[in-house]
Amino acid sequence: MADLMGGRGPATSNGNGAPPVRATIGRSAVGSPSGIRGPKAIMQQRAEREARQREERERERERQQREHLEKEARLQEEAERREAERRAAEKAPDMRRVPAAGADLAHKNVGHPY
Repeated sequence: MADLMGGRGPATSNGNGAPPVRATIGRSAVGSPSGIRGPKAIMQQRAEREARQREERERERERQQREHLEKEARLQEEAERREAERRAAEKAPDMRRVPAAGADLAHKNVGHPY
């Protein structure tokens, strides 16, 4: 029986005795199909994303710090202005008018029946 098959291996299901031919599929030299990223690409993108996020957080922190310093400066200027006004008011002569005696009676209808 071995002479009938020629020693080429097991017979195929159709009985022709030809060895099964399987094409070997090798890896493509072109690279990954579109849309599929390898581990290096994934890690590189992650590193870039994290760097952008760090920069954004740093810019936000600097903006908040700048706003805080500006607010503190405005509050300090306001406090200094109020203090200067208070000192000026203490040093200036009293400019308030004191009404003359009886001046308040001129506006009232005292003694009139209507």
